Amino acid sequence: MVFLGEVSFAFYLVHDILLTGIGRVSGGWDLPAGVGFLVGLAAFAASLAAATVLYRPWSGR
Repeated sequence: MVFLGEVSFAFYLVHDILLTGIGRVSGGWDLPAGVGFLVGLAAFAASLAAATVLYRPWSGR
């Protein structure tokens, strides 16, 4: 939980950019529920990874 608190601001900055990019690339596809869930899960993981990369250089860790 502490880790999520530490990277939360970086996550806030990154997730909208990533979701907007996915929406533009997909062109508004109407995906089945299972596929949409997996895309959302992958977007969350990618946002969290990008937020971690952005946070680490300034945290001194």
